[in-house]
Amino acid sequence: MAYIFTNTQVHGYSVMRSVLYLLLLSCSIIGYTQSASLSTGSKKAAKFYERGREAIRKRNFDEGISYYKKAVTKDPEFSEALLRLASAYSILRSLDSSYKYYDLYRRFTPNDQISERHAFFLSDLYFENGEYEKALEILKVGQKKSESWKTDAGKRKLVDNITFAIDNSEHRLDYVIELLPPEVNQFYTQYFPAVTIDGKSLFFTRRNGASQKDDEDLVVSRFENGEWTNAKSISKNINSPFNEGACTISADGRTIIFTSCEEKNSFGSCDLFIATKKGDNWSNPTNLGAMVNSPYWDSQPSLSADGRGLFFSSNRPGGYGQRDLWVTYYDEKGWSKPVNLGGKVNTESDETTPYIHSNNQALFFASTGHPGFGGYDLFISEVERDSIWGQPNNLGFGVNDHHDQLSLIISADGMTGFFALEKMDGDGYISSKVAKIYFKEDTLVDHRASYVTGRVLDAETGKPIGATIRLYDLAVNKIRYETESDPILGSYFFVLTEGNEYGAFVSSEGYLFEDFRFVVEDNTLLDPDTIDIRLKPIDKGLNLVLENIYFEFDSYELVSRSISELNNISDFLKQYDIKVEISGHTDEIGSDEYNKNLSVNRARAVYDYLISSGVDTQKLVYQGYGSSKPRFTLEEEKHKNRRIEFEILQVNRKN
Repeated sequence: MAYIFTNTQVHGYSVMRSVLYLLLLSCSIIGYTQSASLSTGSKKAAKFYERGREAIRKRNFDEGISYYKKAVTKDPEFSEALLRLASAYSILRSLDSSYKYYDLYRRFTPNDQISERHAFFLSDLYFENGEYEKALEILKVGQKKSESWKTDAGKRKLVDNITFAIDNSEHRLDYVIELLPPEVNQFYTQYFPAVTIDGKSLFFTRRNGASQKDDEDLVVSRFENGEWTNAKSISKNINSPFNEGACTISADGRTIIFTSCEEKNSFGSCDLFIATKKGDNWSNPTNLGAMVNSPYWDSQPSLSADGRGLFFSSNRPGGYGQRDLWVTYYDEKGWSKPVNLGGKVNTESDETTPYIHSNNQALFFASTGHPGFGGYDLFISEVERDSIWGQPNNLGFGVNDHHDQLSLIISADGMTGFFALEKMDGDGYISSKVAKIYFKEDTLVDHRASYVTGRVLDAETGKPIGATIRLYDLAVNKIRYETESDPILGSYFFVLTEGNEYGAFVSSEGYLFEDFRFVVEDNTLLDPDTIDIRLKPIDKGLNLVLENIYFEFDSYELVSRSISELNNISDFLKQYDIKVEISGHTDEIGSDEYNKNLSVNRARAVYDYLISSGVDTQKLVYQGYGSSKPRFTLEEEKHKNRRIEFEILQVNRKN
């Protein structure tokens, strides 16, 4: 069975693309000037054929089809009648019947009697139906009749697609698909799933009917006690009489961006809106503004895990094709001007439904422009360096086929995903259900991701507090993830990506900061972890170990991985009127004199850096204690005694 990874009523383009394609080509064939010489030797068949043509000219399709069928009954190999039957059924959108008679026309018509135009049309038709060998066979007929395929972009693309499909159709990903239960799939149609990084909150668009006039709303289902809860409206603040759909959610589930095509507060045909959650309540959504939205179609958003990078599809000018992928970033000034992802990702055709993986290094999207198996295929592009995306790779046969594949989102470990599984009824209406896919063989991403969650609490009262959490890539001293804990619940999430070393810095107004270190080596991804972070109100005597201060071996020279931590400490000291001691400590290996000197020099190195960064000398002293103040006595832990500590000596309170 072929599964369609897609969604119905996608904002801004039709899921009936192949139907419209057949309509256009069929109309051109209907109007094709018939030669006086017919392929049949049956006079009765020829007579029925002419009556059929006359009926079609009068737009009486039922009568015309009836006469064409009589002609074919008299002569089953009557090429012209078969071709006309196929064309008429295409116009009536009876695709199965249309394909049947096109196939019969191909079977009973000698190659020398098939025009170049019909050869390429049939080749494309077979390709769009997944009949790749048939497509190649008739393609060669067209290529022999003319070399137009060398200069015609559309024909050249068809050649590339057929070649790609045949070369790659034997390599299948092994997977299992599971429909989610009726608690989720309770509507006429549901699509565009979005999931929090822990996989416990599933957001999606629902429509209660088959008509485009039926209202779209955003709903959510929770995974609790091993079961999915009944999907219900996200919030009255978000859903409205207008259509809300195509949403994306941040890793922590507290920022949502969605598409709305309301006219009143929009800049274009469809705009992107944002809402945030505090406690259990969603804010009123606001338009992302003219910096992000355009007078054109802007839709299908995908937020990076920290909610600060937003990928979306748009047909605005300045791109490479019809719909391109764009990205905007959030900083202290707000959302930046969107930037096109470039010519490796975008083509002269459509690129849609982006999904930025939680590792922030893998981008999944659908395209009709890159070589594929027909329709929209799913691709992955890996970031090569900051904001530069590499050549996309087709996800392969099995995930992709000749149907449209769209809107696939992938779990942090790359082993599972969610998508909408479509079904078309006999009247051409499409419904869809949300399904989960399990990849048996391997992860779909080179760098898997995991997460740390928990609450930020006041260490004295145990009450939740709002705090800023910054996660630094220590190799390059850049922020890779920044988030805020919920000020009401204290809850937070941050993401760790395989193959990196991180320093985490947690701060809140009036509290001593906390820092952590996470090393996630390749192939040793951490399991999701829960850590409650307890911040202490600033007071005399508070002490902590600076986890992310590093020196060269047996030296007091600071290494570059320390810069992020040092800069954060510098900012902290500039913010508060306090005095602190920076102290150095060693293990017991070596002489007391050597250890004492090394600890003093290391403390002095930190002191000097902070002073050079603009910290007042009155706020700092330094001291070295050698091995005289060990924290650990177990042999396997003694290396932890090599450390730099930070202690508050004095707090100057304002009256």
